[in-house]
Amino acid sequence: MKDTNERLKEANTVSFEGKITTIPELLVKTRGNQTEAARVLGTNRCTIRKYCRDVGAIGHVIVNGVLMISRGSTGEHMRRRANAATS
Repeated sequence: MKDTNERLKEANTVSFEGKITTIPELLVKTRGNQTEAARVLGTNRCTIRKYCRDVGAIGHVIVNGVLMISRGSTGEHMRRRANAATS
């Protein structure tokens, strides 16, 4: 019989079987063709150029063919401005 902690761990575990890659890995598959990589992702070639040096996947990741981008602190100044206006 499993104790409560083990059951909670199993319930909180998410099984993920998707394929995770990065734009540099995709560029290797397309032999450096940025236009083809953009076509595969359904995005603009400029987006490929923007993330082509992000080898560590700090700002982006491709999960099952969908490009996911980390916005980071983008828009933080707008949040500060909104907070200041409501104060």
